[in-house]
Amino acid sequence: MTRALSRIETTTAACLVAAVVVLQTEIMGIAIVGLDAALLVSFALWLAARWNPDRPRLTTAWYAMGLVCFCIHFLEERTSGFNRQFPALFGYRWSDERFLAFNAAWLSLFAVAGVAVFRGLRVGYLAVLFFAIGGGVANGIVHVAIALSVRRYFPGLFSAPVMFAVGIQLLRLLYGRNGLERQ
Repeated sequence: MTRALSRIETTTAACLVAAVVVLQTEIMGIAIVGLDAALLVSFALWLAARWNPDRPRLTTAWYAMGLVCFCIHFLEERTSGFNRQFPALFGYRWSDERFLAFNAAWLSLFAVAGVAVFRGLRVGYLAVLFFAIGGGVANGIVHVAIALSVRRYFPGLFSAPVMFAVGIQLLRLLYGRNGLERQ
């Protein structure tokens, strides 16, 4: 049996989401608005569910594999110039250092969330949900869409379908049988 999220859990999560949206938009610029939107959608979905942390080992195992895929995806992006080509679509560019720091910060936050989920802390599911939606499904779709629109390889394209598949699998785990209960 699960209980509704507490006021402390929802307030903490709301403050974290607001801080992340403001901070990452300030640091990375308008090109990051898609991730902001994915985070807000993830927050809304997280609020609308009763998280049942009775399968943390299965969730964290798939999530850990997803983080490995994320590192591979980041490596492809970094070596193929994503940090120059993607923000250029919006009229600017990211330095190598800024792009590395941004991804390292998210990877660190995702790792902490994995520990939280494993320990049964429901706030960790917010980051896992965002990883599945923003880092997985949306990431996979956007890379392919951009490559189709520019009619050539776009950095991150090769590993994007893997990220999409990881996102779908995590969503299946989170929303599947015994993953959560709707409020």
